This record gives sequence, structure tokens and C-alpha cells, in this order.
Amino acid sequence: FADRTFASASVGALLNYLAVFHATFLMPFYLEDLLGMSPGRAGIVLTAMPLIMAITASPSGHLSDRWGSRWLSSAGLGATAVALAGLGLLPATAPLPVLVGLLCLLGLGAGVFVSPNTNALMSSAPADRQGTAAGVMALARNLGMLGGTSMSAALYAAGQSSGLALGQDPVAAGMDGLHLAFRVGAGLALAGALVVLVRPRRG
Repeated sequence: FADRTFASASVGALLNYLAVFHATFLMPFYLEDLLGMSPGRAGIVLTAMPLIMAITASPSGHLSDRWGSRWLSSAGLGATAVALAGLGLLPATAPLPVLVGLLCLLGLGAGVFVSPNTNALMSSAPADRQGTAAGVMALARNLGMLGGTSMSAALYAAGQSSGLALGQDPVAAGMDGLHLAFRVGAGLALAGALVVLVRPRRG
């Protein structure tokens, strides 16, 4: 962790998964419980994010070989922050194209971030420590997934309870909880974008 590239890539990965899993965990509740979608239709809508991520991950990896990972990783987290901030502003009756567009932007951010950041983390570790580097990468990913799920659930419950205590109807209270969680997720992604920028420029 004395290596700035390795340290920033590790912390950036943690913050990325913390942020993304605010949406991954809560979107089914939003689509089914608050918008009233069927599970099948909600599942189709949710495929937008992984589909765009799968399409963009490979090209972003190739671009990082040419340009380095610093700006690509930061741009990916920046896109994630914008998408989560947008989700944090959606009304309970958001148009479906807007919702799908934000999920696509979220997938784009994740796709642009993951490959260059992983490349930076693994290439900054010595050849005899590649297993350790891969373990740190897996740890950051799993901690981010678990932490993002737990944090988003707690924020959603807190916001919803606060709204109900103020006399709001269940949908409005649920939207308050979602907005709170998504905005915190956006802040985490923005922090990750700044962390990634501290790595040295590629020589």
C-alpha cells in the first residue's frame, strides 16, 4: 500500500462497489414496491445496467493499455456519481425511459471503471505478489458489495421511517429513503473519483 497506484486502485474499487450496490440492492424495491412493476418486467428493466457494463468493460480495458488508468477510472466513477445523483432526484412516477437511461449510465460508469482500475492494481504489484494483489482486489470487491448492501438498507429504512413519522404515505416515505441512499451512494462514487486521481500519471 506504499505504492500510490496500488493504494488508490484498492480504495477506488472499494468505494466503487459501495456506491454501485446502493442501486443494485434498492432498485428492485423501487420498481416493484413503489412503481408497482411485476417481477418479470422489473427484471427486464434491471438488465440495462449489466448489459451496458458488459459492452463497455472490454473497450475500456484496451483504452487503459494505451492511455493509462487514471482518467478512465475517474471518469467511470464520475459517471456512476451522476447516475446515482439522478436516481436520488427521481419522483415516484419517473418516466421509464429516464429510469432506463440512468441505469445505462450506471452500467457505463461501472464498465469504464472496473477494467482500467483492475489493470492498474495488478500491474502495480511485483510479479511475485500477484496472488496477494488479486486477494486485495477480491477483498475490496466483496467488502464493497456487503457494505453497500448493508449501508443502503440502513439508509433506506431510516429515510422511510422518518417520512412515516412525519405522516407521509408509504410511497412518499419510501421515496425519501431511496433518495437518501442514492445520494449517499453518489457521494461515495465522487469520493472514489477523487481518490483515483491521486495515482501518478502514467510514464
